[in-house]
Amino acid sequence: MKKTTTVLVADDHSLLLAGFVMILQSEKSIKVIGEAKSAEQACLLYSELKPNVTLMDILFQNSMTGFDAIKKILKSDPEAGIIVLSQHDQARIIKESYDVGAKAFIKKNDPPSLLITAIKEVAAGNRYFSPDTALTLASFSTSNNPSPRDILSAREYEIYKAIASDKTIAEIAKEMSISEKSVHNALYQIRQKTGLKRTTQIAKDAQTRGIVK
Repeated sequence: MKKTTTVLVADDHSLLLAGFVMILQSEKSIKVIGEAKSAEQACLLYSELKPNVTLMDILFQNSMTGFDAIKKILKSDPEAGIIVLSQHDQARIIKESYDVGAKAFIKKNDPPSLLITAIKEVAAGNRYFSPDTALTLASFSTSNNPSPRDILSAREYEIYKAIASDKTIAEIAKEMSISEKSVHNALYQIRQKTGLKRTTQIAKDAQTRGIVK
């Protein structure tokens, strides 16, 4: 039986809040246990309910910002899994979301499937970067060369290292106890997020960074 992921949703737009709750309730493995219409209420409900994942808007009327709420929650619980949910997708805002401690950033007009994926990754203790988010952060970086550890999920990073170590798809699948299709899917995400299209480029990148010898 799959473990249920509990979620707190914070957004001061009633229609959007109801829409996100409806989307999440359609997923059997997710249970919405709290709804907040202000950042302050989100902090109080988090303290009371201790959800596995919190979806946090950035801007609230007559309230502290979502960023302030994230900092406050993380001060009391450094392991809190928080996803920023915003209609703003400027690189500066996305970067600040991760800088303050959010584990994922999802645009409000992203497909529901992307939100569900982010929730599952964050509930598992991982950071999540959609391909669009990863590319935005890469372009924002002054070095234009973000670390793979920062933009890949935990599984993708392990596969990145395995590919760089010259392991085959079959070998990786066997070692990680996953299907070869899952490895191929992860490799596609690695290529999208890093811009490294060939396995030889992945190997060279990892060697240059000192990740593998």
